[in-house]
Order: sequence, then C-alpha cells, then structure tokens
Amino acid sequence: MSAAGLSLAPMHWKIPAAAAVAAASLVVSALPALAADDAPAGTVATVSIDSFGGTSPRSREDRALLTDDGRVVPLASDVRAPAGEAADVRALVGAGPASGTSGAAAAGRTTTVARSAAPVAEQLYVVTIQDSTTTGSFSTSRAAAVASSAAAYWKREARGAISSFTVASTVPLALDGSCALDYEEVFQAAADAYPKVDFLAPGKHVVAFSPLGCADDYGYAGVANVGEDFTTGGYVQVIADEWGVLAHELGHHFGLGHADLALQTPTGVAGYEYFGLFGPQALQLDSYAPGALDGAWRAQLGLPGEAAREQVVRWNAAPAVYTLAPLTSSGGRTTLVVNDDTNTPTFFLDYRSGAAGDASTFYASDRTGLLAGWFDEGSVSFRRGVTVSLPIDGDVYTVAFPATSTSYRAAGRTGDELTLLGGDVTLKLISQTAAGAQVQVSYADNPRVSTTAKIAVSTVTERSRAKVTVTVGSARKKASGTVVVYQDGTKIATRTLSGGKVTFSTPKALMRGRHTFSVHYAGTPAFGASKASVRTTVKDASKLRVTTTKVRTGTSATVTARVTSDLKATGTVRVYRGSTYVGKATVKSGRATIHLPRSWKAKSYALTVKYSGSTTVAAASAKATLVVLPKK
Repeated sequence: MSAAGLSLAPMHWKIPAAAAVAAASLVVSALPALAADDAPAGTVATVSIDSFGGTSPRSREDRALLTDDGRVVPLASDVRAPAGEAADVRALVGAGPASGTSGAAAAGRTTTVARSAAPVAEQLYVVTIQDSTTTGSFSTSRAAAVASSAAAYWKREARGAISSFTVASTVPLALDGSCALDYEEVFQAAADAYPKVDFLAPGKHVVAFSPLGCADDYGYAGVANVGEDFTTGGYVQVIADEWGVLAHELGHHFGLGHADLALQTPTGVAGYEYFGLFGPQALQLDSYAPGALDGAWRAQLGLPGEAAREQVVRWNAAPAVYTLAPLTSSGGRTTLVVNDDTNTPTFFLDYRSGAAGDASTFYASDRTGLLAGWFDEGSVSFRRGVTVSLPIDGDVYTVAFPATSTSYRAAGRTGDELTLLGGDVTLKLISQTAAGAQVQVSYADNPRVSTTAKIAVSTVTERSRAKVTVTVGSARKKASGTVVVYQDGTKIATRTLSGGKVTFSTPKALMRGRHTFSVHYAGTPAFGASKASVRTTVKDASKLRVTTTKVRTGTSATVTARVTSDLKATGTVRVYRGSTYVGKATVKSGRATIHLPRSWKAKSYALTVKYSGSTTVAAASAKATLVVLPKK
C-alpha cells in the first residue's frame, strides 16, 4: 500500500468500553521556572490530560508548579495541540512522494543523549490511599508487590544504568473523599506522608495508589511528571492494579513519552497514541506485561553499551541484508538504525521474538494478537517479528507493515515490505527464526546493479580435471556473494566470489565427450542475479610414437609417426627442427610418414614431432633424433 501524503490530525482513538484497558494518559513535561517575582521558587510543569470517554477523546493541558519546598501548586489551564508532530511523521513515514526532504523533520526528532556512566540508585516511596467512601483501596502488601514488579522491570531494562531499584517504604494514608481530589492534591498528600524525603532529588519517586473505585472519577490510569533521565525523581499517581501502568509512569520520570502507532493509508498516515503495544510506554492492555525497551528508547536513554548493540545504515548505502538478534538478547546486534538524507538516525528496527522478558507480553501470547474494529484503517495484528520505530517529539511511533488494503502487521514477518521517507527507503523482511531475523535495506538512489556472469573451462583430455573460471559483475562494479556451478545439470561446486571472480578445478576427472558447464548467480541485495553457460569437448587421449632411420647426406630421411588412441585418429603430423618447420603428413590409419629434405648436412638433429589432434582426439607431441651420416 502506498501513501501519497500524511494526515495525523486529529489522532484517531478507539477503545471499546468492554475492553479491559487502563491507559496511562496523564504526563507532565518540565518547562523553565516561572520568572514572576511573586511566584514561589520551583519548576513549572505542563500536564497533558487525555480523556478516554466515548469515541471522541479529548486532550487538554494543565500547568502545575513543583516548588522547591515540595509543594504542588495548580496554575491556569489551556487547550493545546502538539505542534509540528503530525508534519514530522508525514515527512518520514509516508510511502509516497514527500513534499519536502526528510531532513526538514529532523528538528522534531528525539535526540540520542550520552548519559552519565555512573549508575543511579532508585527508590520508590509508596502511599496507599485508604478511602472508606469508595471501593478498591490497595493494601500495603499489594501496592508493594506492584511497585516491586515495576522497579524490577526498570532495573533489568536499564542494563546497568540503574544500580538498584528498591521499594524504600510503604505506608497507608487515610483519605476519605479522595476521588474528588485533583492530581496535584494527591501528589501533595503523598509527598506529605514522607516529609523528610526530597522527591525532586535524583532517584526519589513517590507513588500514590488511589482506590480502584476512583477510576471513573479520574478518567485516567496514571499520571507522572516527565523528567530527563534516570536521575529524575518526582511524583506518580496510579489507579490501576497492573504493574505495567506504574512502569509506564516511571518511564515518564526517565524522560520517555508515549509509544504510538502509525498506519500508512492510500492518502496519508494515521496515528494512534499509546498503541505501539510492545514496550512500557504503550497503554496497559489487560494484564499483559510490557515488553523490553525499544531500541529507540534505549538510544534516547543512552544505556551502557547500547552503541555496540546497534548497527547503523548510512544514507544511500548499497542494498544489503542485516541480521538482528532478538531484542531481549544479552549479546549481538539487537537494533538496526536507518539514517535519513542528513545521516540522522531516523528508524530503529528491533526483532521481537517473544523470548525471555517478552514471554508474558500481548504480542507473544497465545491469542491471535489481532485488534479488529479498533482502527478506522483496518485490523492490526501484534505478533512476533521486526518492529520499525520512529522517535518524534519525545514519543516513539511503531510504523506498521501494510498486509492488505484493510489490515496491518505491527511487526513485520518474512516477505513483508515497508517503504518510507517518501519512497527513498525500502525495508524487506528476509527471514526470521528464534535466533534472529534478517532485514534488507535499500535506497532508491542506490539501486541494485545488473550483472553479467561468464564461465570458462580449460581444454583437457579425458581422465583429467578442468580449471573453471567464473566472473560476475557489471561494467563498473565487481559482484560479491556466491555462485553455484553445474556440470551437465549436476551441481559440482558452490564458491564465493572475490573481486567478482573465482577459479577452481572440477572435483572429478572428466570423461571424453561433450559437456555443458553453467553458473547460476542468485545475486545479493546490491547485485542482480545472472547466469551463463559454456559447452566444451573433452577429447580422447592420444600417444605419439616416432621413429627415424639413419641416412647419408644427399638422401631424404623419413620420420614415421604412429598415433594411438581409443578413437580413430585423424589430422596432421608436423616436424620441427628446433623452431623451424621442416615437413608434415596426414595421419592415415593412425600413421603418418614425413619425408625430409636431402640437403641436410651430416650430423645429429633433435626433432620435435607434433600431432595436431582432431575434433575427438587430443593433440600429442614427441621428441626424436635424426642422424645424417657423411657420404661414403
């Protein structure tokens, strides 16, 4: 399916009322501190509140001041739309001709930042709100279990950037009527439960578990301030029993936005916030666990050793196939980074195999992984395969592979193709196994080179091995890869080209007769396939026996040549004295007699006798000595 353009506004949401979905819908983005003289010291934060009611969700933004003395002060509200994000995604995800260069969208892209090498010790301070006016208040043990699971997730996914992540304390807080409180009041009440802890200090997080009975009142599952990296602490409120919601909110503390979904359409690209259903920054679907961090998030966080796990494809590189280890692997290349025309990292490809930490995710479950009726453009399946992630303005879009005109795959499988950057880049899934996946990346401006194959076979006699020479390439480039060589339809060798050429001997001696040798070059992503063949005749071996008679000067000497072979020998025998030709005769019944000139002086002469061979009998040669005596 191709896309001539892109339209991402408004974003499309479909959440069936019957689905057990808890979406983390409230995030806080840090802004510079207030400059007003009468404002308390602190940091202004923008709070984006997304309402999930019905089929027309609404989004608004609040503002809050996180004061230096630990208070949360609500400020004025306004309604805003994300600026520029839709245009950025349109320029990068669109399969059809783009209105501008992909580099124009680079400003909105999430930047990979090198983080401090010092690991951070993270601590969770848990508050369970006990409200007798509603139902579903968390016990301290249950809240601690949820918090421990979320902490363990981040300890694992940080890959050494977090030295420890513990639940430092869990306390109950009696607070009747809590469902009517704003998130600022919940933040403040939770922080007040730990008066000696500074939650703006690195690694300090306070988590308020509101009763599940408040879910309808709040209209969201979680809220947290968005930080910069693993050193950011802050405030979290959750109204959900799944630890994935808390893991999501902690992701905001660490600077991560949302995992979204992008679907190419015939007229553009549709975006669905929270529906990149693989990692922690997506919505919480039922009780499934979040999967491993996408390579794009890992790059943004600057995880230790991440550069060694990435393989970068520079702009306009020759077509090539790259191998990805599963994203959950401890070693190997786990992320393929595809650059745009400014050589800016743009798309991050990961292989989701459903192994290790991803075993309990939705995409790896026994369910079909199909979400039908949720999206205007058609059904989307979430299964094992290669995901394509695009970081934009703090969020990461999973770009789905079109399967049919009304269906998509969020993770591509063998044979799937995806065209991006206005047709400049094409991704093709070559193979996938439990051990890894192979992806071909090609750029429109560096297409596959057409090749010509050639094969030559040396002339040999029966019961000898022939030398085979194969060359493959174009007028300007020498091909790489392997060739398969056949003799009379039977494969005799598979060889690797070096500089577009390979030479080898036939594995067995050849029998006499006509033989056909052919070479098949299957090609590579960079070089097109080609083939060639040649016919050769292996001749019957022959032997040449030569006799001479002594003569005296003035007498014509004769040289008798006898050719022996399995087949009837025909052709010519020539005699040379040194390099000088001195006579010839036709072979008849395997014999030729050559008469030499009478003028030779008395002496001994070394002769070379050569049989020319025929179409079926091989040539042969022999040495002989002729003695010319003086006259009596």
